Amino acid sequence: MDTYLFDVDGTLVDSRQPILLALNSAMSRNGLAAVPPDQLWRHVGPPLQLTLETLLEERGEDTALVPLLINDYRAAYQPISVELAATY
Repeated sequence: MDTYLFDVDGTLVDSRQPILLALNSAMSRNGLAAVPPDQLWRHVGPPLQLTLETLLEERGEDTALVPLLINDYRAAYQPISVELAATY
C-alpha cells in the first residue's frame, strides 16, 4: 500500500484569513488584544504552540495562556478553515 501526504496549507491553499480570524478569536476569548495581520504573517508556519508563545512574549503577556489559546484557536479554526481558505 502506498501512502501519500500532501501539505496543502501554504502551497495549494492560502489559509491566512482563517488563521488570523481563529487566532484573534482565541485572543479575544482570553481577554487579549487582536493581532494585526502584519504582526501575524511572519509567525505563520511554525507549530501553533511556538507561534503563540512568541506572540505572547513579544506582547509581554503570560505564556501560561498558551494551552487555553490553542484550544480556543482550534475550536474557532475548524468550522471556518475550509470555507475561508482560498486556493492559489
